[in-house]
Formats: sequence, structure tokens, C-alpha cells
Amino acid sequence: MGLFPSHTWFLDSGASFHVTPHRKWFTYSEAKSLGKVRLGDSHQCDVVGIGEISIHFGDDSQLTMKNVCHAPQLTCRLMSVGQLDDNGCNLTWRPRPHVTKWHGMLSQCSCLPRLSFSDFELCKHCQHGKQTKNTHNTHVDSSTRPLDLVSMDVCGPMPSRSLDGVLHFTTFIDDATKKVWVCPIKGKYNVFPTVKKWLASTKLEKGHKTRSFTFEQWR
Repeated sequence: MGLFPSHTWFLDSGASFHVTPHRKWFTYSEAKSLGKVRLGDSHQCDVVGIGEISIHFGDDSQLTMKNVCHAPQLTCRLMSVGQLDDNGCNLTWRPRPHVTKWHGMLSQCSCLPRLSFSDFELCKHCQHGKQTKNTHNTHVDSSTRPLDLVSMDVCGPMPSRSLDGVLHFTTFIDDATKKVWVCPIKGKYNVFPTVKKWLASTKLEKGHKTRSFTFEQWR
């Protein structure tokens, strides 16, 4: 509680609502349990009340913030940019020498003018937070000849029985033609006999064997 002066407010573009640990600054408050507030490090703090706080400025003006949450376990006070905007406040940002400083102060830059990613330096904290990711592998195995590659999956038990009274089924999908076979089974113990029967029937139908299988995760 002693990390920051009690009169300091941090303007936070990522905060969903105003929140403070200091009960004495409320001009009006109502004690009630409002759940928890989740912080950026996934730590959670109890919200024990809600009310209004008035901030007085040196030019004799004041700002009255409504729906301020009271979370005694916090170590600082957060003023929500989104909540200020919803209440009709006009926020003006002064330009800084480099946009990286904005990123360091606000974490998010959605409230700034249009920026290019080339304006930013690589942020190791964003890397740790997985905001900067490597591209996914786009290579996908595919085939052009029927039965060269077949995807197989086993599903069940289903919430209701089929007309034959079964709760499980096996699917076979040919990668080349996208043809789908659905074979009801009495249970997962019956998968292997069903696969053998399907392989025999498709070999007879197509005139050649299935070359390879891919297996989905059984559900």
C-alpha cells in the first residue's frame, strides 16, 4: 500500500473500470461484494464496494468519477480511459519524442493516431506475453488420388442413441474426394473390427488399398 502516494492516479487504457484501494477518498460509497478484479499478472483482488470520488484540480475545477470500485488489496489507483470516454470526457494526448514511450506507459496504443509497426522497437515484455508470435506452419499434407490419405475419427458416447441403439460412431474422410463414411459402432472396443471391414469394402469398391491414415483425437 505504500508503493505510491495515496493521491496518485494511473491512467490505464486497459482497465475496464476505475478502482482504488483507499476507502477514505470516497464522497459516497456502498459496501457490497462485486466479485473480483483480475490484474495484468493474473492476480485477483476482491471488490468490496462501489461509489463516487471527486478529484479537485488547481484551477478550482473538479472531476467526479462514478462507479469507482473499492479493492483494498490493490497497491495503486487506476483510472479507466474507457470509462472516462463513456462518461463524455475528452482525452487529449500530448505528443512524445518516440511512440515506444507511449507503449511503455500505456501498454496499449489503440487510443493513439495511426501508427506503423516500424515505429516500434521490439518489446521483450510483449514477446514474453506472446503478443509477438512466429507464423504458423502452413504446410498441409494432401493427396490427389482416392484413398491415398484418409482421416479417421471416433466419436461418442453421444447424448442420445441412434435408431440402432448405439452411442458411438466412426468416421472416415477421403482427403482427395472429401467423401465421408459414417459407421455406427457399439463401443470404442469395436473400432478395430470396423476399420478392417471398411478397408475391405473400399478396396473392393476402388480396386486399390488405402495407403495412409490420420487419426483425430478421440472424443
